Amino acid sequence: MNAEKKLKSAGNNIKVQLDKYTEELKEKWRANINLYIESQYQDTPYKPRIPIDEKWLYKKNFNGLEPKDSFIDSELTPAIMTDKANQKTEQNEIKMVKEFASELNVHPSPYLKQLDSHSLPEVIEGMKFDVRMANQQREAQEAAQRADRERAISQAQTKQVDEETGEVIKPVEERYDRS
Repeated sequence: MNAEKKLKSAGNNIKVQLDKYTEELKEKWRANINLYIESQYQDTPYKPRIPIDEKWLYKKNFNGLEPKDSFIDSELTPAIMTDKANQKTEQNEIKMVKEFASELNVHPSPYLKQLDSHSLPEVIEGMKFDVRMANQQREAQEAAQRADRERAISQAQTKQVDEETGEVIKPVEERYDRS
């Protein structure tokens, strides 16, 4: 029993040391993957936004500390291409929203925030809807103002007003044409 306990203790000690070494090795692999990814973005206006997948940190994907070419071709290159394409699409959508907003004479910032949760056609339709609603509100206000002016004019036509003092002198007699 004593010998068995000593062997288990030694085995556990070795396991702790191996786990520590494995974690250090994974951190070195993660750093090398990050270096490779950053090197692929040097000549582009984009920034890397690729999260490191834990599946990538297996020994089969590396020659020592360097990533294998097969790993680069099968995992990293497609992830990099997808990320670059997504960033290009996002930039194009932002540009289109800004252009459309300038055509409609609206501020683009609230619509740019909507791109995170909505598609470009939905955002553009939202812009059009907002502009239509603003136009309808403006037309309603103008109609109310016209009605107020017409009411004031009709009241002024039934009264005679002193132009110097603004006092009502006498009501104007209404004339009826009975023919």
